[in-house]
Amino acid sequence: MNKNYPSIYALSLALAAITGSAYAQDNSQPVSAMLEEVIVTAEKRANSAQTTAIALSALSGDTLSSQGISSGADLNGIAPSLTAALSNGQLQLTMRGVGNEIILSGVGEAGVAPHSNGVYLGSNVTATAAFFDIDRIEIMRGPQGTLWGRNSTGGAINVIQNRPTEELDGYVALDYGRFNNARLEAALGGPISDKVKGRIAVQQQTSDGYLTDKSGSGNDLGDEDSLSIRASLAFSFGDSNEWLLAVGRAEWDINGRAVRQEGTAFAPNTTTIFGLPGGLSFSELSYGSTVKSERFETYATNDRAGEQVDISYATSELTLDFENSTLTLLTDAREHDRVYRLDGDFTSSTTESVYLDFYEDAEEFSQEIRLSSNGDGNTDWVLGGYFYKQDLKLRTTVEWGPYPGLPDFLFQGAFGPEYPEVGVDFGGTLSIESLAAFGQATHRISDSLAVTVGLRYSQDEKKTDEYSDFYAFGLDGIRLQNGNAGFNETWSDWTGKVGLEYTPSDNVLVFANLSKGYKSGGINVGALSGPFAPEELMSYELGLKSQWLDDRLRINATAYFSDFQGYQLQSIEGVNTIITNADAEIAGFELEMDYIPAAGWELSLLTSLTDSELTAFANPAMLNPATNGQVRAGGPTPRTPDLAYRASVTRYFNMEGNGDLSATLNYSWQDDINLDPFGTYGATQTSYGLIGTSLSYVSQDSRWHIDLYGQNLTNEYYKTGIYYYSVLLGSSAQAQVGKPRTFGIRIRREF
Repeated sequence: MNKNYPSIYALSLALAAITGSAYAQDNSQPVSAMLEEVIVTAEKRANSAQTTAIALSALSGDTLSSQGISSGADLNGIAPSLTAALSNGQLQLTMRGVGNEIILSGVGEAGVAPHSNGVYLGSNVTATAAFFDIDRIEIMRGPQGTLWGRNSTGGAINVIQNRPTEELDGYVALDYGRFNNARLEAALGGPISDKVKGRIAVQQQTSDGYLTDKSGSGNDLGDEDSLSIRASLAFSFGDSNEWLLAVGRAEWDINGRAVRQEGTAFAPNTTTIFGLPGGLSFSELSYGSTVKSERFETYATNDRAGEQVDISYATSELTLDFENSTLTLLTDAREHDRVYRLDGDFTSSTTESVYLDFYEDAEEFSQEIRLSSNGDGNTDWVLGGYFYKQDLKLRTTVEWGPYPGLPDFLFQGAFGPEYPEVGVDFGGTLSIESLAAFGQATHRISDSLAVTVGLRYSQDEKKTDEYSDFYAFGLDGIRLQNGNAGFNETWSDWTGKVGLEYTPSDNVLVFANLSKGYKSGGINVGALSGPFAPEELMSYELGLKSQWLDDRLRINATAYFSDFQGYQLQSIEGVNTIITNADAEIAGFELEMDYIPAAGWELSLLTSLTDSELTAFANPAMLNPATNGQVRAGGPTPRTPDLAYRASVTRYFNMEGNGDLSATLNYSWQDDINLDPFGTYGATQTSYGLIGTSLSYVSQDSRWHIDLYGQNLTNEYYKTGIYYYSVLLGSSAQAQVGKPRTFGIRIRREF
C-alpha cells in the first residue's frame, strides 16, 4: 500500500505551489469572465458546490450534452476516481476503488448507488436508462452513510431532470452520427394555471452496432433502439408548498451488447488443467477460431440474441414549508422486465454450442420522509426515515455443447468421445425490505469554523425461494440434479459521519471527514449457497475547495484513506455466479482544476491517484473459478487505475453580433486496470487514452445550438468489462468493448 505514495506527495506539493502562486496573483488585473457557480443538493438542501464540505463533482445538463453523455455507461472518467462500464447489459460503477461487481440484479446492492431525482435505483439495469432533459448530475465520492437512501460504500450519483417552470420553455434536439446513430429529444414545459405547472420530455435513439458481425447475419452488436418519456405536474399551494407528480417509461430492444470473445483464462502456448491447448475455448476447438482479439469484429450466429427491457415508474414529492423547517415526503414505485440472451460461442458455426438467457421481473417501492431546518440560526439539521421494498424474480439458463472431439470431462466417458450437450436452469424469487432512521446537523462554531455530526441506523431483511437444476442433453433433456432451498437473513448496522470545516476566507474551504459506510449482505439467488457478508468501510478524508484570481481559477483537492472489510466480489461456484467477500485498503488523491487564463479561454484538469490492495479473502482456500488456480491476495481492486486524468481546453470566439463559436479539445487517459478481482490472465486492460473534440455554435439569441463532434479519434480498442465462464465451461472470456471512433452533428432549437 505504498507504491503510489511518492506520486501522491509530489502532486500534493504541486497543488500547494499552484495555490500559493494563485494567491500571490490574486490582486492582478482581472479578466471579465468567471467560473460558473453550481448549486447542488448533495446534503439534502440547496448549497453552492464550493461551500459543500464533501468531495463531489457537479455537471450541468448542457455540459453532459456537449460531452456526448447520454447514459450511465458514458460517465467513465467524467469525475475523479470514477469508472463506468457495462457487463451483461448492467451498469458497473466504481469509485475510489469501490464498485459493483454483481451482474445479477438483486443479489447485492451497488457500491456506488445510482439515484434518479433523489430516488434510489435498486437495479443495475434501470440505471442504464437514457439521460434526457437533464438539469444536472451530482457525483458524491466516498461512503454516503447518513443521508442517501440505502447505504453505499463507494459513493452516490444523482441524476436530476428538469422540473416544470414558471415560464413557457422547451427545445427540440437532433443528434446524428457514425453507425447511423440518431437521437431525437424534445421537451415542453410551463404554466397550466396559476397553481399548476407541467412538463413533458421524450427521447428516442436508434443506432447500428459498432461490433461487426462477421457471420453475415446482419446482427452487428452494440446497437441501440430505445424510447424514454417523462411527464410531470407541479401543484403550488399555500405560501411556498409544492407537490410534484411524475410518471415515466423507458424501453429498449437491441440485437446485442458489444460483447466478443477475448481468449480464455489460460494463456496461449500453455496447457489447461484438462490438457487442452491454452487460449482456445471449447467452441474454438470444435468449430474453429473466433475473430482475433483487439478487433471491432465478432461472430454472432444466434438470431435470437439481444436484450429487451421495459421500465415504468411513478414519483411523488411533497414539500411543505413551515416557519423554521421543511417537510419532504418522497414516494416512488417502479417496475421493470428484462430478457437478455447472449450467443456465447463466438464462432462462425451456425451449430449453437453456447447461449445464455437472463430473465428478471422486479418491483420496487421506496418512501423517504425528511424534516430539515430552514432558519437563520447557527445550526442546520435534517432528520428522516426511509423504507425500501423490492420483489424480484430471477431466472438464468445456460446451454452448451455438444463439442465433437473433446474428451468427456464431466461424465468421464459415459456419453462417448465428446463433451455432451448439457444445460443449467437456476434462479428464484427474492424479497428485500430495508428500514432506516437518520439525522445530521452542522453547527457553526464561528464565522470560519463548523462541525458536522451524522448518524444512521439501517436494517435489511432478505428472503429467497431458490432452485437449481442441471440437465444432460440440454434444457429439454434428462434432469441429473434438482435442488431447492430458501433463506432468510437480516443485517443491521450503525453508520455516520463526523466532519470539520474551516473557512479562512470567502473563497477557501478546508474540510476533514471521518465516515463509515455500510452495504447489507445478500443471498446468492440460484446458487443454493446461502447468504454472504455485508460490507463495511471506514473513510478518512481531507479536502480543499478554493477559488482564486477573481473566481477565474478553481482548485479542489481531496486525499483519503479507506479501510474496507467484506468487499463483495463476483465469483463463480460450479456454473453459478455468486458473491464472495474480501478485505481491502485504498488510498488516493483527487484533483479538479478549472482556469480562465484570459478572456475567451478555459482550461480544465481532473486527475486521480489510487493505491488499492485486496489484503485478504474471506475464504483463504478459494480457487479462481476460471482456472482452478489458487487465489492470492495483494492485487488491486477491480477497475481501479493507479493514475487517471482528463484534460480539456476550450477557445471561445465572439462573432460580433452573429453569435458565439467555441472549439474544445479533450484527452482522457487511464492506467492499466484489472477487470476481475483475481488477476486472471487476459483480465488486464492496458493503459489507453481517448481524444475528443467539438466545434460549437450558439446564435445571438441563444436559441440555436449546433455542435460538430468527434470521440475516440484515434480509434483505440479497449475493454470496459470482462466475464469468465467457469472452468467446467472452458474458461472462455467475454469482453465488453468500448466504442470506436465516432463523429456527428447535434442541432438544438430552444423556445
